[in-house]
Amino acid sequence: MRPFLKKLTNSEVFVCLVLLISFFCTSIYQLQSLRHDKCVPQDMTVKCTERVFDSTVWAESDWFKLEEKYDGDLVSYLKMGKAWIGESEMDSDMRWRFKNWPPLTPAFSGLSLLADPFISIGYFKSFFVCLLFSFVTMRLFFLFKLYCTNIFLSFLIVILPFLFPDFRQHTLGKGVFLSESITIAFLLLGIVYFFYWLIHKKNKHLFTLSIAWSLAILGRAQFEYILNASLFFVLLVLLVFYLANKSKSNFDVLIYKDFAVKICTILILIQVVLSPWKIRNYIVEKKYAIMTTSDSFYGLLWLPSSKAPYWLEKSNTACEIKPDLCQSIYLLSPTLDNNTLKILTYATLLKNYEQWFNTRFNNWKTFWIQKNFIPVSDETTLSNQDRNQIKKNQFWYELEFYVMFFLFLLGLYLSIKSKKNLTNNISLSIGLFFILGIIFTHLLLWLIIPPDPRYFILGRISGWLFFILALISVYTKKDISFFLNRKNL
Repeated sequence: MRPFLKKLTNSEVFVCLVLLISFFCTSIYQLQSLRHDKCVPQDMTVKCTERVFDSTVWAESDWFKLEEKYDGDLVSYLKMGKAWIGESEMDSDMRWRFKNWPPLTPAFSGLSLLADPFISIGYFKSFFVCLLFSFVTMRLFFLFKLYCTNIFLSFLIVILPFLFPDFRQHTLGKGVFLSESITIAFLLLGIVYFFYWLIHKKNKHLFTLSIAWSLAILGRAQFEYILNASLFFVLLVLLVFYLANKSKSNFDVLIYKDFAVKICTILILIQVVLSPWKIRNYIVEKKYAIMTTSDSFYGLLWLPSSKAPYWLEKSNTACEIKPDLCQSIYLLSPTLDNNTLKILTYATLLKNYEQWFNTRFNNWKTFWIQKNFIPVSDETTLSNQDRNQIKKNQFWYELEFYVMFFLFLLGLYLSIKSKKNLTNNISLSIGLFFILGIIFTHLLLWLIIPPDPRYFILGRISGWLFFILALISVYTKKDISFFLNRKNL
C-alpha cells in the first residue's frame, strides 16, 4: 500500500479524504432514511403497513429478520453471501439465484459477513464503496483540472451526478446493499483510466481499466454487452478513418494500427479475467456466459398488462402490439423456452418496427423514471405526504434527464467547435466515439428489454462523460500528453 500512496501527491490525498468523508456521511444518511420506506408485499394485493427497516440497517441479524416479510434482493444478496462463504447450504432456490446473478455481489456480501464480528455489514460495504467513488472522483477531478483552471467549476462538474437524488440512491443509498454501487464504482474507475490511457498510452492504465471493467461485469452482466459493443464501435470508427485517409501523403497508419491493437487487447484481457466464471458456468450449466438465464427477459415482454408486475408498466411492448398472440403465449408460457420467446419477440419487432418504436418512445419516461417501488393499485391509498414525495422525486428525475441531455448537446457543440483539435489528436476522438457507442448501445437495449432504470445507470450519465471529454478538447492543443507528462500523472 505504501508505494501506491507515495505516488499520490498531498493535494490528491487531501481531496480524496474530503470526498471520502462527504460520500460516507451521505451514504449513512441515505441508508438510515431507508427505514422510512414502506414494505411492499410480494403478491401486490395488499399494502404492507410495517416498515422494511424497523430498527437498523447495519447489523446482520436485523437484515435476516426481514426474510419472512420482505424476501427481496436486499436480503437475497446476503443469503447468497452466506452460501458463498459456506455458512449455509446451497438449496434449489439458491442455485437459481446463482444462475441469475453474477458472482461479485454475493462475494462482496460474503466478505462483509466475514467482517461482521469486527465491523457491521452496513459500515463495511458503505466505507468500501465510498472509498472507491472518492478515488475515482479524485482522479477525474485532477485530470479535468489541468484544462479548466477554475477549481470550483472543475469540482462541481466531476461531482455533478451525485447532486441528483436518484444517482445517490443507486450509488450511496440502497445500491450499497444491491449490486449497483460497487459495479458502478468499478465501471467509472475503468472509464477514468480509459481516459488516462488515451492520453498517456501507458500499459499500466490499460491493464487497470481492463480489470476494473471485468469486475463491473462480474457485478452486472449487461455491462459486458455495453462495453464490448462500444469498443467494437470504436474499432469500426478507426476502420472508417483509415479507409478515408490512407491515400493522404501525411497519413500515419501506425497510430491507427496501434490504437486498434490496444483496444483489441482490452477486449481480450476482459475475456481472460471473466473466463474462470464462464468456464464454471459451462461446466455446471452448459452455457459459456456470465449469466446462464440472460434471455429470460423476453418472457416479460409477453406478459399481459393484468399479469405484469407494477415495475413493468408500459414495458410489455410485444403484448401491446399483438394482444391476441400475447394471451396465447401467456397460456403456453410453461411449455415455451427462452429461444422460442426470443424468436417471437424479434419477429414481432421486425414486422411491426414502426409501431414498436412509437410505443417505446411514447413511454420514454419508463426508461428514466421508476415509481419508487409503489404498486399502481396502491396509489389510491397513498397519503398526501407520500404523493408529495413521489412528485418531488419525479421532478428530480426529470431535471436529471434534461441536465444530462443538455450536457450531451453542449458536448456535441463543443466537439464540433474544437474539430481541429480533435482531428490533430486521435486520442480524444476515440474517447468521444466510445461514449457515443455507450449511448447508442443503451438506446438499442432500451428498444428491446424492459427498461428498469437500475440497469441503465451508465447511459443516464453518459451525457456528463461526453461533456467532460468535449470540454477537454476545447482547451487542449495538438498533443495534450505534453501537459499531462509535465504533471507526471
